[in-house]
Amino acid sequence: MGASAAASGVQQGLKSPLDRLDHSIWMQLGLWENPDKLSAKRRTELKSCAAPSMSFEKSDDGLVQVFYAGVAMHTRYAPVKISISRTGATVSLYNGSNHPPAEVLRLNADGTRLVQESPGFHAHTFLRCTAWDTVRPNQKKKGRLGR
Repeated sequence: MGASAAASGVQQGLKSPLDRLDHSIWMQLGLWENPDKLSAKRRTELKSCAAPSMSFEKSDDGLVQVFYAGVAMHTRYAPVKISISRTGATVSLYNGSNHPPAEVLRLNADGTRLVQESPGFHAHTFLRCTAWDTVRPNQKKKGRLGR
C-alpha cells in the first residue's frame, strides 16, 4: 500500500485491507447465489457461520489463508500487494515470486464481501461471518474451527 493511501487510512481511522482480513472468518456463497439478491434469512444464515469456509491471518511477511474442508489447510502467501480504490481493495497474493499472483482477493469497501479469483478457476464469493467478530485473536474459539 502506498504511503499516501496508508496515511489517508490512518487519518480516517480505517483499518488497512490486511488488518480487515486478519483473523476474519468467511462463508462461501454457492455458485448460483448472487450476493446482491440474497434473502435476509439466507444472509443471516451465512453470516452466522455455522460451517465456516475459510479464514485469514497476517504473518510476518504476508498472509496465511486457511480453508476448512474437513481439515484446516494452510497456505502462506508472500509477498502481498495491495491497491485501494473507492469500491474497496484488491489484494494480490504471491507464492514467493512477483509474477503472476497465485490468488487475487477483491474486498469491498466495508470489508463484508470478498471475491477470490484463482487462475483457471471460477471466481468464488464469500461473506464475512459476524458471529466471530467479537472473539479476540488470542482467545480460544469454540465451534467447528477448532483453533
